[in-house]
Amino acid sequence: MRQLYESLFIQNRVLYSNLANSHFKEENIQLKRFFESLSRYANSANEAYCSLYGSKNYISMAHLLRMMADACFCAYGLLICNNKEGYLQSFFDGLPLNKHKKGNEQLTSNVIKKYIEPEYVGISKVYEISNK
Repeated sequence: MRQLYESLFIQNRVLYSNLANSHFKEENIQLKRFFESLSRYANSANEAYCSLYGSKNYISMAHLLRMMADACFCAYGLLICNNKEGYLQSFFDGLPLNKHKKGNEQLTSNVIKKYIEPEYVGISKVYEISNK
């Protein structure tokens, strides 16, 4: 199973930075860098997950799933927040992202879960279970 997955993953690998380059113009450099960093993170996490699966390190796999869910929440937060430029600036400055808002609600994990779940069914469950 693992060999099949790895061969398919390697054969169909997308260079995420090239994907970001093709979709964003130079005037959106900050947005482009945001998606490049999340895409590289996703690629690294996927490779680590495959390695952990091969060594049957299930506890670390659960932790990695949580990290992947956090990255999804971070990306989705940008999509739904009121002030996208401020959100990006906070991301690159290493400041808390939960200070931003969606409507009148503070952009906490619970608020993001409420908005992300209808579109990506099950991600909230992964987030909650891996949070224990």
